[in-house]
Amino acid sequence: MVSLLAVALSTAGWGQESERADALDALIAESLPDGMSGDLAAYQGLMALWQGKNIRAREEAEDVLARDPDAIEGHVLLGMVLMHAEGDLARALHHADRALELFEARFPQGPDEQTPWYWHASALELLERVHGEMGHDEARLATLDRIQEAYPSSPGDRAWPLMRLGRYDEAERWAELALQMEDRRGSHDIARTSLCAIAAERWDREAAWARCREAAEIQTRRSTVASANAAEAALEVLQFDQAERHALDATRLSTDTPSSPWAFLIQLYVAEGRFAEAGAALPELLSWVASQGPDMRQQNEIFNALNAASLLLVTGRVEHAARITQRTSRSPDRHGLSNEDIPARLAAVALVDHLAQRTAETQAWETLAASLSFETVREAADASLQIVSHRAASWAAARRASTWLASDRVLEATIRPYLADQVPLPEWQQLELVEVLGAGVVSATLARARTVEHFPGSAAYLDAMAAELARVGGDADQARTFAERALGSLVPAEALLRARLFATLGWAEDREGDLAAAIAAWEQAWQLDPGSLRRAGIALPVRIDAGSDELSEAVARRLRRSPRFDDRGHGFRLRVSNDDRGVRGCLLAPSGALLACGRTAPEADEPLARTARRAAIEVHDNVFAPRVDLSQRDLQSLDGSPTASGRASESLVDELELRAPEAAEGRDDAG
Repeated sequence: MVSLLAVALSTAGWGQESERADALDALIAESLPDGMSGDLAAYQGLMALWQGKNIRAREEAEDVLARDPDAIEGHVLLGMVLMHAEGDLARALHHADRALELFEARFPQGPDEQTPWYWHASALELLERVHGEMGHDEARLATLDRIQEAYPSSPGDRAWPLMRLGRYDEAERWAELALQMEDRRGSHDIARTSLCAIAAERWDREAAWARCREAAEIQTRRSTVASANAAEAALEVLQFDQAERHALDATRLSTDTPSSPWAFLIQLYVAEGRFAEAGAALPELLSWVASQGPDMRQQNEIFNALNAASLLLVTGRVEHAARITQRTSRSPDRHGLSNEDIPARLAAVALVDHLAQRTAETQAWETLAASLSFETVREAADASLQIVSHRAASWAAARRASTWLASDRVLEATIRPYLADQVPLPEWQQLELVEVLGAGVVSATLARARTVEHFPGSAAYLDAMAAELARVGGDADQARTFAERALGSLVPAEALLRARLFATLGWAEDREGDLAAAIAAWEQAWQLDPGSLRRAGIALPVRIDAGSDELSEAVARRLRRSPRFDDRGHGFRLRVSNDDRGVRGCLLAPSGALLACGRTAPEADEPLARTARRAAIEVHDNVFAPRVDLSQRDLQSLDGSPTASGRASESLVDELELRAPEAAEGRDDAG
């Protein structure tokens, strides 16, 4: 959940375009208003900044400081440009501090009608907001004290940093006091948002849902933050339909916010197995991020990247996902406007990276099996190197995750479903904790969670974790018991978690000799999420039938070597045929129902072995991943691949100006 203060209007008139225009008209009419004495260029730069002419605003600020390095207004303006237009919070902090130092040295009596109080007030507000976005909660409180002394403000502003410091009772008192006072500059919305987050931090699910829903429905201004927070709170009480409704509402509002409703929707749609809708939300996420200011973009880069990577992972773009997670692990974002802790965010990066690297290793083994021939020895060598590389990266990611998960509170919140302070990942990915942390740590935390977690429906999530513990420990009887119990009461919307449970149930039934029950469970898993079988390391029992031609036989030989198929002569049916359109590989259920097919046409003068290799890989790609249309430009924008600009992107959003050039600073009218 994020703070509404991030999008509150500042004394400089930040807000909606109409409000900026009204403020600009008033200033033009009054020439230089009271409190804005100083270099006229600073005033002109401020107007340019309000109009989105960021380059012009920076030039005016630099001109002011070039004429007078001690110009208060020059430091304030440059600090505002650095924060709002460039997202350079550290340098913005320096200029805000310098402006206040100069003002207090020049006017020791403090601000009054004879001083440039406007620039002083703007410097204080800039300082407070920068401290807030950087997560400097104690410094933010100290700055609020300074603001209160000079320019009485809403007491509700104190609630958010107090909440982040764990001083919940104090935070609640300040927020309630703000609601009893006059609503100034959205102070009631800020207070309600703080109360929503405080209830979530106290792990009071019902209170959080009530507070956050109230903040979304009784807002004095339409707020992306309030709607996005309500979406998160709806998940705490396992109301998936309400979570989607509030998130969709948030997408229709301002992007000048640390909230990321499209990323939330991608996470929700993937968890529900609604892969096509998740794919459709990806370009919306990219456009949303492109339209944000740099400082807001920094607040959610990890959350955006992880949900994009998760979508790519489940749709079979595993190498793309692994590149995103590797780069994201080296680029932590800001977090001051969220109630999440940095260790929890970094643990999420490491867990998704671990899953992506392990799945990429699995795919490399499949590729190796398809490449074991004299004609494709180079491809086999490349696949072997990828296996080693991904295994090493997976091990390193697991070590990072275990480091960041040292907090008992974070670990307990993660094992209990949808609590504040958990690792911000969907529940189907939380099962990675068993492999990463080991059975002992997870078992102890699970036992503690069972003693305190009594919300209706939550027991199914704890049973799902117990089933995973049993599977990793090789206990088929316990794995079956817990998987069946979890499937009996789990929220139907949790499609990917259900798929993993069916995969585990199939593994347990197979270990105990009931192949028919195992196949039935695995077919259920495939219907919900084909990739769940690959990620669980399942080898499907199959009967491989191939045509009598040489190419069909060559493809069938490669499929028999695959770690994803166990040619037992019964079970699923894997049929390989060849005609004038190319070789075709299809997976059929035991009932004969067609599940998935892939066709590969030979290329001109291509050796048969290479065609067979490509066909075997194509079968895997079609059988173990849902078909979702994602554009190549979107994939390149996400994972850092070379794009039309001829360079590789450095982060999730570096290439977004290719998609939404009107959002880039290049639109600036220097004149």
